[in-house]
Amino acid sequence: IETHEIDNPVYRASEKKTSAAIQPDISLDDFLAHLDQHEYVQELKLPHHISSFNFTKKAFSERKWDDVNVKARGLFVNMVSKQIVSRSYNKFFNIDERPETKMHHLVNHLQFPVTVYDKANGYLGTVGYNEMEDELVFTSKSYTSHVKQNQHASWVEELFYQTFGDVQVDYIKSYVSDHNVSLVFEVILPEKDPHVITYDHDQLILLDIVKRQLSYEKAPFTEVQRVSEQLGISSKQEVAVFQDWTSFYKWYQAVSHDDSIKEEGYVIEDHRGFMTKLKLPYYQFWKQMRAIKQRVAEKRSTQKYIQALQTAEQARFYTWLLEQDAHAVRNSSIIELRSQFEQSDAAQLNKDGINA
Repeated sequence: IETHEIDNPVYRASEKKTSAAIQPDISLDDFLAHLDQHEYVQELKLPHHISSFNFTKKAFSERKWDDVNVKARGLFVNMVSKQIVSRSYNKFFNIDERPETKMHHLVNHLQFPVTVYDKANGYLGTVGYNEMEDELVFTSKSYTSHVKQNQHASWVEELFYQTFGDVQVDYIKSYVSDHNVSLVFEVILPEKDPHVITYDHDQLILLDIVKRQLSYEKAPFTEVQRVSEQLGISSKQEVAVFQDWTSFYKWYQAVSHDDSIKEEGYVIEDHRGFMTKLKLPYYQFWKQMRAIKQRVAEKRSTQKYIQALQTAEQARFYTWLLEQDAHAVRNSSIIELRSQFEQSDAAQLNKDGINA
C-alpha cells in the first residue's frame, strides 16, 4: 500500500476560529482579541462606549463551549476605558447536559461540602457601574437599559428604582463602585414577563455579587445575605448542604422524581465553586406544555410533542387545550392556562366521582 497526498486548494475557511484554553491571568485586551476572533461569540455595540459579548445561538444549538465563550455571557465592557462595567456568571450547565455534569463524572469530581440553592423562575438582570459616566449600568440579555427597544434591561432599571429609595440607591452605587462588583438579580415580573412558576408580585431577588473582572469570582453567600438584608429584599435561599456523595445522591434521586415541588429547580455548587443546575419535574412538565400551547396557538404541527406525552395529565391538558378558543390560547400565558385547566380538571374529576 502506498499513500499519495494531494493538497485541495478549494475549501471554505471560517472567518473566525474557536479559541484554545486561555491563561487565568490574561489581560482584558488579549481576551477581547480572543472574543473578536471567536466563531461562537458575538459583540453588540451599545451606547456610552459599551459593548456586550455573548455566545451565539449556534454555540447553544451545536453545544460548542470552551474557555472563552462560557465567559461571554452577560459580559459588558467599556471599550474606551477598557473596564468591565457589568459581569454575570460564566455559562454553566444542567445535570446530564455536558460530560462534566453527568453523574458518573460528578461522583468523582464534586468537591464536598456541596451547597444547594433554590432557583427562582424569572430572568437574569445585573446592576454594574460605568466609571466614565459615573452611573449605574442596568443589563439583561446582552443589552443595557439605554437601548429602549429592549424591554428586559429597561424593566430591570424600572423595577430597581421602584424597589429602592434614594439612600439605598446611593449605597448600591458606592458598593458596586468601591468593591468593583456587579449585583446579579433574578427579576420576577408576573404580569409583564410570566414564565412557568407562579409569583404574586414584582420583585428583585439578589442571587450573587460578582467581581467585575475576567476571572470569575464572587462574594461569599454570607455577604449576599448581609447586603440583601440591608436593602430589605430577598436573596437566593440555601436549601441544603451535603458533606458526602451518598447523602447528596439520595437527595438528588428524591427531588428529581418529585413532581409536587412547584419550583424551577436548584443550583448546585461544590467547595471549589463548580456549578451545575437541576430542573425539577413540575417545571419541566409545564415548560413542555408551554411549547405545545405555542404550537396549538400558531396552528402548527404538534406531532413531535404529542409523541413525548407520557402521562395521563399531559394527555388531558393537550386534549383540553385543543377545545379552547385559539385566540384565547394565543393571548394567555401558560400560568393562566394551567390555572383554568386545573379548575376544569378538578371539576370534571369531581363530576366523574359523583356519577360513579
